[in-house]
Amino acid sequence: MIYLGFILLFLILIGVLLAVLLAYSYRAIKGSVTHVVKKGSEIASEQQQKWAEREQRKKLPDIIQKAYQQMDSIQQNLDALPDQWKSPLSPIVEQTQDILYKVSSSPDKTDQIRSFFNQTLGALLQLVEKLNTDNAFMDAEQTDIARQNITVIKADLIQHQQKMDKLKRFDFDVVMDVIKARLRQ
Repeated sequence: MIYLGFILLFLILIGVLLAVLLAYSYRAIKGSVTHVVKKGSEIASEQQQKWAEREQRKKLPDIIQKAYQQMDSIQQNLDALPDQWKSPLSPIVEQTQDILYKVSSSPDKTDQIRSFFNQTLGALLQLVEKLNTDNAFMDAEQTDIARQNITVIKADLIQHQQKMDKLKRFDFDVVMDVIKARLRQ
C-alpha cells in the first residue's frame, strides 16, 4: 500500500513536471512565432517602401536616377569601410544625400548644380571605392592624400549646399514678390 502511494505521488510529480515543461515550450514557441511574424512584416514594409521609392525615382530625370544609383553604391562601400574612414565620410555622405533629396524635390534646379552630378558625386564614389579596396595596403602618404581628398570633396559639397540655399531663397523672394503684387491689385 505504501508502494502504491509512492508510485501515485511519483506519477503526480511527473505529470506536474510534464505540464510545466509543455507550458514553457508553448510560450517559447509562441514567442518565436510572434517574433518571426513581426520581423517578416517589418521586412515586407521596408521592401514596399523601397519599391515605392524606386517608382518615384523612375519619374525623375536620368541624371538624378544615375545619382541615386551612385549613392547606393557609395553607401554600400561606406558600410564596408572600417571606422577609421567611416567617421569622416559619414557626414559627407549625409550632406550628399541631403543635396540629392533637395534636387529630387525640384528637378528643375538640376542645371544650376550640374557639377555636383558630373564631378563631386563621381569623385566621392571613386574615393570610397578606392578606400574600400586599398584600405589595408595604404601607407601614411596615401592616407594623407585620401584625407586631403575628403577635405576637397567636403568643401565642394559646401559650395553646392550654398548654391541650393541661394536658389531656395531666390524662389522664396520671387513668391513673396508675386504675393505682394497680387495684394496691391
